[in-house]
Amino acid sequence: MRPLHGCPQDPPACGVDLSLNDSVMYLNPQAMSIFSFNEPSDKISYAPLSPGNQPIAALLDGYPFGGHDLLKNRIDIDDFLNVESKYQALQRQHGTAMASLIIHGDLHKQDVPIKSRLLCLPVMVPALQLHVPDWEILLPDKLVVDTIYRAVKRIKEGDGNEGPIGAEVVIINHSMADSNSPYNSGLKILSAWGRLLDYLSYRYKILFIVSAGNYRHKIKLPCSFTEFDNASDADKEKLYYKALIDDMANRQVMPPGESLNPVVVGAWQRDEAPSYTLPGVSQFKLINDDGPSILTPLGPGHLKSIKPDIFYDAGAINSRYGGSPCELMPQPQNSKFYGQKTAFPSSTGETNITTNACGTSNAAALITRKAIQLQEILHEIAVENSEASVPLDFQAVVLKALLVHGCNWDREWSEKLNSIVEPLDSHKWAERRTSITKMAGFGRPDLDRVKECTRQRATLFGWGSIMADQSVDFVLPLPQALSNLKEMRRVTVTLAWISPINPRHQQYKKAALEISLKTDLCGAYRCSLQPPTHTINHGTVLHNYYEGDKRIEIPSGLTIIITCKGKAGTLDEQVPYAVVVSFEVGENSDIDVYGEIKQKLDIQARAKVQI
Repeated sequence: MRPLHGCPQDPPACGVDLSLNDSVMYLNPQAMSIFSFNEPSDKISYAPLSPGNQPIAALLDGYPFGGHDLLKNRIDIDDFLNVESKYQALQRQHGTAMASLIIHGDLHKQDVPIKSRLLCLPVMVPALQLHVPDWEILLPDKLVVDTIYRAVKRIKEGDGNEGPIGAEVVIINHSMADSNSPYNSGLKILSAWGRLLDYLSYRYKILFIVSAGNYRHKIKLPCSFTEFDNASDADKEKLYYKALIDDMANRQVMPPGESLNPVVVGAWQRDEAPSYTLPGVSQFKLINDDGPSILTPLGPGHLKSIKPDIFYDAGAINSRYGGSPCELMPQPQNSKFYGQKTAFPSSTGETNITTNACGTSNAAALITRKAIQLQEILHEIAVENSEASVPLDFQAVVLKALLVHGCNWDREWSEKLNSIVEPLDSHKWAERRTSITKMAGFGRPDLDRVKECTRQRATLFGWGSIMADQSVDFVLPLPQALSNLKEMRRVTVTLAWISPINPRHQQYKKAALEISLKTDLCGAYRCSLQPPTHTINHGTVLHNYYEGDKRIEIPSGLTIIITCKGKAGTLDEQVPYAVVVSFEVGENSDIDVYGEIKQKLDIQARAKVQI
């Protein structure tokens, strides 16, 4: 911990720990990439991009290298803190990488760039005073909360005599964290940074995509070096998960990742880079590159909420093991051979250099990209049907619901964890799955399931505002062709909201929404391999999926009831919410679910529901 200049080094006589004082902030909240960006990996040939549309997303990060071929015509830089002069060209690494990932994704995949420009507000500088030249930190002479507040206010409201610079922006990427003071779920003290993001989310109806942070420390394996070295790949994976579980208390989310309204992203062990191993060195890499990364923080968030909310690809980093007792530690070297490929700055005037990197900031950037792509789809739907146009104040919460809606726990992976995580007593399944939730959140999103319907799957979404003690009903039409057939069906329901907060109240979150539906009426029951209901209820997202193949008479529709309860004092504000529902049958089914539901749906009566 680094107290601000002028603060006493010892606690005052009254015994109040200054580390818990909101007035004291720290000098080096930093960018969340694991790699030292000290080695370019490749050059890329890329056709010039035509100017993008108006920004719908913003990046709060380091100063990007705007002259790179991948970023020209695609970013708008607002240097409101005058930090450009503090950067040499080669130091513009993290902001360049994040902008590249948001616009293009992992360059290994050569995806289509987003259609809009990206608004970049540099809020960091090189960490030269820390003698770590590849790190970038927030300005040490300014409070974090003041810097972030001013940046968001400039975007949505304006600053001084200037008007808003991003009035249409509804998504903000925030890949920074305070590595000095991870959230302590036992103390239940939310950071000022976390409270700020919750406040700004509601005030400006913004969706923050937040990196959960990175951990670089060693973890102890529950075996000797020889035992681990001689173990099968499957047994090594089990030993790794046990070590990660045992280290859970040492890797809680970093502020502001404990906040409730943002979507917080953890690191999943996956990338598209060619595999590589160091010859003659004892290394471990997750089998099939599928599971929580050794870098990632684990939950919970404030009020035992599910944080990180989702996990996403952060690079399949190798880990070196050795010592006695045996330890495993991440290896950020040799970045040519694993991680995501991104744009890289140059000190020699070259504009086409790339490098590879890993970290939760990468995962957050890729989820930001997914949110932008979903927003583009919402725009296309609105062009086709003006009644389905989502108002600006509801776009953030709709995107929040859509991002989580594509999540689930992989069955094979979660069953493996179910046999490892304590307690193993069959009667304590809820405690066990709560622990698994800390390692997976709601899961890794498959957004292709959200973006497109199929003949066997229909997805509907709706939005609105609700107040305390109110309820709203949504009706999902059901396919009658499924009646009395023993055929698998699945119902997925996601409810998200942006809650006002009361920082002076212990319960903090002012709006608690609930959802009720009787899926047994269509022969589906809540799946066991997902977060338990009592764990889900602590945050601002409810996400459940139900499956079954019971032979039953299918009703004409499934009623979904949303209710709102006031907490943390009096709730007199309107609470924006969004609900997303999918109904599907097996891929090989002959039942035209999409066609039946679309035919039955009365568009005029349901003006705010869209397939």
